[in-house]
Amino acid sequence: MELTDLRFAKAVLDPTLIDGVYNACDQWCESCPLTARCLAFRCRPSADGDGDVYMHIAEAMDESMKALKDRHDAEGVPVPPGLAWLLANDPRNGSGVVLVDDPLERTGRQYVVQSAMYLMSRGDLPAEIPKRANGPTPLDVFIRYHFLIGAKVYRAVVMSSQAARSGDAAARDDADMAAKVALLLIDRSHDALELMHMDEGHARIDQLRAQLRRLRRELSA
Repeated sequence: MELTDLRFAKAVLDPTLIDGVYNACDQWCESCPLTARCLAFRCRPSADGDGDVYMHIAEAMDESMKALKDRHDAEGVPVPPGLAWLLANDPRNGSGVVLVDDPLERTGRQYVVQSAMYLMSRGDLPAEIPKRANGPTPLDVFIRYHFLIGAKVYRAVVMSSQAARSGDAAARDDADMAAKVALLLIDRSHDALELMHMDEGHARIDQLRAQLRRLRRELSA
């Protein structure tokens, strides 16, 4: 019998897990004190994996659901409709991208593009951000968060739109959480850029700081 990945099934039974804590984090697991209570971290890829935590959660969940279906089949018990639907409608088979036309999302996207252009103009980027004894450098912080800011702004916009259309309280909570995380990342990135500006005085750094201040104003409105 082929072994299945039951990490998801085992992990979700742990009463110490904090429900959805991974939706309110900065995805910097190395410095997080809550990894033991985080489902995303529990189902993280192995050291030789591809590094996509959320894809590994999906894979672990899929394996667990298949194992559960096999047990139902072996015992001659009908498969619950919800389980059958989830197995037949794997979200990994869709793009998951919702097209939006929103000025806040465009501002977030512009920040990501401008940040990437600035980083490409540098000649000192590390292949990966190491864990430093004295904590991350300002450049480490900027690199780590520059794309995530755009992603969180996008999520806040999409879920806010969904909440407005449907009145879904869960969508509203999701939008608010994404916006709060984005604001946290914006503040940390702005502080990092301020320190980088003191050392380098690069004109693009001033532009990026201005973009972050604009994002902060629009998100807080």
